[in-house]
Amino acid sequence: KGKTPLDAGRSTKGNFSFDFINDLEGICVGGDYTGDSATTYSIAKTIDGGKTWRLIDDPIISGKYNSCVSYLNYDTVISTSRTGISYSYNAGKTWKAFSGSYYTCSSAKQVIWLSGPNGSLAKLSF
Repeated sequence: KGKTPLDAGRSTKGNFSFDFINDLEGICVGGDYTGDSATTYSIAKTIDGGKTWRLIDDPIISGKYNSCVSYLNYDTVISTSRTGISYSYNAGKTWKAFSGSYYTCSSAKQVIWLSGPNGSLAKLSF
């Protein structure tokens, strides 16, 4: 049992999603859902099954609230929030962003499904 270094301590802050690509490697996201300005630490990675977590320091995704994360494959990871979508092609080391407002994400068969406000859905193929 481990503890992540993400923002915590108030009811609006914490871990909101995690995904593991295997028994040892995983990513968690979260922050403060009241806004990015209230978020400092929002994404971390483990390589020991969750015993320890290391913050990911990338200006595209760090310090911004994220509500969901999903691995598509070992290298491709996507994270969503109401203010945008972030993705990584190198297992979470570096991130890129594109616009969109979605709350959840799920992957299957090289496709990412997103759901958001007002019943919106999106399908991303990689």
